[in-house]
Amino acid sequence: MANASKNYITSKHLDTVIEESNKLLSQSKGSIVLVSGESGFGKSYALNYYFTKFNSSNNRRAVYSEAQSPIGKFNLGNLQPLFPFSKAIESMLNDDEVSPEKRFAKNIGLTVLASIPLIDSVFYAVKEIGKDWREFKKEKNIEKSKTTNSITLDYFSTLQSFASKTPIVLLMDDMHWADSQSIELLTYLAESINDIPLLIIACYKKSLTESQSLPLSTFLFKHTQSNNVKHIELETFTHEQISELARMFFDNYKKNVEFEDWIFEKSLGVPGVAVEFLSYFEKFSPFGPDGQLLTNFKGNDFLPSSVQSVFAQHLDILNDEEKNILSICSAEGREFTAVIISQLMNTDILTCIKKLKQLQSKTGIIKSMGAMNRYGIKTTVYKFTQQFYHAFFENSLEFEEYTALHAQIANLLKEKYEQAESENARLELAPYLAAHSAESGDDETARDMLLQTAQYASKYGNNDVIQNVYDKFKSLTTHNTSVLVEKESPEFVELLNYANTSKMLENSDVSATSDSHILQIKEFLNYRKFIQNEIIKGNFDAALNAIESVMNDGDFHLTPNEISQIKTLQLNIFSNIGDIKSANELYLEMKDNLISDVDEQHKCLIYNSISFYHFNEGNLTLAYSFLDKAVEIATRMPNELRLLTLANIGFITKDSSPGKSAEYLRAARNLSRSLNFIKFYQDLEMI
Repeated sequence: MANASKNYITSKHLDTVIEESNKLLSQSKGSIVLVSGESGFGKSYALNYYFTKFNSSNNRRAVYSEAQSPIGKFNLGNLQPLFPFSKAIESMLNDDEVSPEKRFAKNIGLTVLASIPLIDSVFYAVKEIGKDWREFKKEKNIEKSKTTNSITLDYFSTLQSFASKTPIVLLMDDMHWADSQSIELLTYLAESINDIPLLIIACYKKSLTESQSLPLSTFLFKHTQSNNVKHIELETFTHEQISELARMFFDNYKKNVEFEDWIFEKSLGVPGVAVEFLSYFEKFSPFGPDGQLLTNFKGNDFLPSSVQSVFAQHLDILNDEEKNILSICSAEGREFTAVIISQLMNTDILTCIKKLKQLQSKTGIIKSMGAMNRYGIKTTVYKFTQQFYHAFFENSLEFEEYTALHAQIANLLKEKYEQAESENARLELAPYLAAHSAESGDDETARDMLLQTAQYASKYGNNDVIQNVYDKFKSLTTHNTSVLVEKESPEFVELLNYANTSKMLENSDVSATSDSHILQIKEFLNYRKFIQNEIIKGNFDAALNAIESVMNDGDFHLTPNEISQIKTLQLNIFSNIGDIKSANELYLEMKDNLISDVDEQHKCLIYNSISFYHFNEGNLTLAYSFLDKAVEIATRMPNELRLLTLANIGFITKDSSPGKSAEYLRAARNLSRSLNFIKFYQDLEMI
C-alpha cells in the first residue's frame, strides 16, 4: 500500500500500473491509464495524490485538468470542443516564463490579445505550436491527417512539443463528460503514445458512460485490448485496507475487529464513505485513553446510522447565513466563482472571498481551486469537495429560488456577453449562458446562445459537437422543426449542414477523380462564371450564346447536374428579356423532367428556378408552392443549393412577410460569408 494522505489509500494494482508507466516515461515512451469508479471510490483523491507525487519530481511535469460537469440538468461537457485538453494546455502555458499574451503577440502579430480570453489564446497558441512542431520535426503522418480534424492534429502536435522538453503526466478527471473531439484526440494519442513521453491518467464513471452512451464509450470499446491503454477498475476497500485507514486517523491505534467490522458494514467498503465515518470518529472518538474501544459500541444510540447522517452533522455547525451562502454557490455548479457569487450576494468581492475562506476552514465542504480563467476573465474558482454537498444545497433550493438564481447568473453573464469587445469572448461565454438560461426557463436566450456555441464548435471543426448542440436546441423548442428554418434558426441549420458537407469533403477520396474530369469541371465552372457575369451585366445575348456553345459542344460532356444549372440560367435570361414563349417552353420541359428525375440535387435546383420563374410572372401561389418543394429537400443538399434556397425564400417573401424574409436573408448572408462567396454576400446585403 502507498499512503497518499490522511484521506486516501491507493490501490495496489493502480500503484503498480502507474509505477510501470512512470518507468516507460524515463524511456521517452508514454501510456494511457483509464481509471473507472463510481462516486466515493477515490478517483479524485487518486489524481490529487499522483499530481502531488509527480509535481515533486524535477524531471516530470504534472498537469491537472477535468471535463466540464453539468450545470443543473444541462450537460455542458459535450458542447465544448477539447475543453479538458484546452485547460491542460492553458495550465502549461501559464507555467512558462513568458506569458502567452506576450509570446503570441510577438510570434503571430496579435496586438489585442489582452482583450481575448485565455482559452481562446489557447486555440491560437495550439495552432501555432502544432504547426511549428511539425515543421521542426519535418514529419506529418499524411494518412492520419486525412482522417483527423486539423485542430485535433494541432492539439496532438502541441502535446508532443511540450512533452519533448519535459515528460508530462496529464491527470484528467470526470472524463465521462468529455466531448467527442477530446475523445478523438485521446484516440489519436493512444495510437502514437509509444513515441511520446506522455502519461495520461484519466478517471471516469463507468455507469454514466454506459447508460448515457457518452463519447468516451467508443474509446473504451475500441481499446479494450490495446497494449497502450491500461484499464483499472477501483474496487471497494477490503478489511485490511479499512484497518490501515484507521491507523492513519488514530494515534497509537490498536487493531480492533469490532470497530473495523462496523466501518466496513456501514460503508460497504466504499472508500469515500469509510473516510467520512473515520473523520467523524476522529472528532468523536469511540476509544478510551488506553486505546480500547468503549463498551457497548454497536449499541450506542449516538452512532451515525448512515453516511448521510455524518454529512448532516457537518451541516449542523452551519448557521442560517452560511447555509444560504452555500445554497447560492450551488446554483452556479459544483464549481463556482468569486466574481459571480459576490454579485449574487450583493457584496464586494473581497468580503465574498473572506466568507468563502471562513466556510472552507470551518467545514471543508468547499475548497479553493485558485485563480482560473472563467467567463473570459481570471477569477478565484471554488469547488464543493463532495458531490453530496453540492447536491444537498442545490436540492435545498425551492423551485422559485432555483430558477431565480439561475436567472440572475444568466443576466450577469449576459451583461458580460454584451460588453465583450471580441467575438471570441462572447463565444466562450455562450455555453454557460445557454445552460443557466435553460435552467431558469428562458429557452429563447438558451437557443440563441446554443447557436453561438455551435459557431464556437465550428471554429474547432467539430461536427459531432455541432450535432449535440443542435439536438439540445431542438429539445428546447416545442415548434415543428420538420421544414427548413420554418420554426427554428436558419443559421443553425446552415451551420450544421455546412459542417456535415465539410466533413464529407474532408473524407472524400480526391485521388479517385480522374484528371480529365477535374479539368472538365474547371472548364464548366469557367463557362458558368462567364454566363453569370454576363447576366449580371445585362448582356443577355452574350450569355445565351455562351449557353448554346456549351450545350452544343460534343466534346464537352455535361453531367445531368451541370445541364440543370445551365437550364436554370437560361430560364432566368428568358424571364429577364421578356421572351415569354421560350420561358414557358423551357419551364414545361423542366417541369416534365421532374417526374422522371430521381436526383434530389437536380430537383432542388429546378424547384428553385421554377419558383423564381413564377415569382417573376407574378404568380405568387405557384412560386410558394415550388419553393416549399425546394425547402423540403434543401437540408440534405450541398451548401450552394441551401444558399440558393435561403436567398430565394428571403427575396420572394420580402414584401409578403418582411420579418420572415429578414431571418432567411440573414442566414443566407452568414452562409455565403462562411463559403467565401463575397459577391453573393454583397448582393444579399443590397436586398
